[in-house]
Amino acid sequence: YDIQFEGKRHRVDEVERVLQRWGKGTKRQSTPHLIQCGNREGKDLILAATTVEEGCEAWEKVIKMRFHEAGFNRDSYIKSCTLMGACFYAAEYAEVPLKGTTVKIAKDKFEAHIRTLKNAAKKVERDEKTATTKDTLAKVKAPPYELGGRNAAQTLSNLMVQARICEMLGDGVSVRYVRDWKLPGADGVVEFR
Repeated sequence: YDIQFEGKRHRVDEVERVLQRWGKGTKRQSTPHLIQCGNREGKDLILAATTVEEGCEAWEKVIKMRFHEAGFNRDSYIKSCTLMGACFYAAEYAEVPLKGTTVKIAKDKFEAHIRTLKNAAKKVERDEKTATTKDTLAKVKAPPYELGGRNAAQTLSNLMVQARICEMLGDGVSVRYVRDWKLPGADGVVEFR
């Protein structure tokens, strides 16, 4: 359907149509754009691997496949993007400004934190000969590293998805990260989460 905003017409897809196209690829972006790429799946792949690096490589392949299946086309008209939910938590962890930042800044911070977590995991695996990636990431969470928040595998998984979202959007796009939205409704402001 079309919406009129500030004197201009904008094409918007209904979520139902977006879901019908799932897996078939799309010709252009939709609002909202849905990409099924759960952080828990990434966490499980990382924890099932022999090393954290191998788990990250496996998760990276899944992420690329999911984004390819979603059929997102990056067009020059994307100027800004609001990301919510897991995106917010990754931004908060990586110390990305939640408002007034560009994709380039966010991507650099996500990638820096991914490198930091992976490098700490490599050091733990090499020096302490941990038996599983779960043991490795438990040590990465503990002093002296203290990385990864409450769940290092899930944090790493989430950061990797966010870096891919940034790649998809392009460096110059303005982004903001929110946990909750307040949307206009019939009875005033409606909380949406």
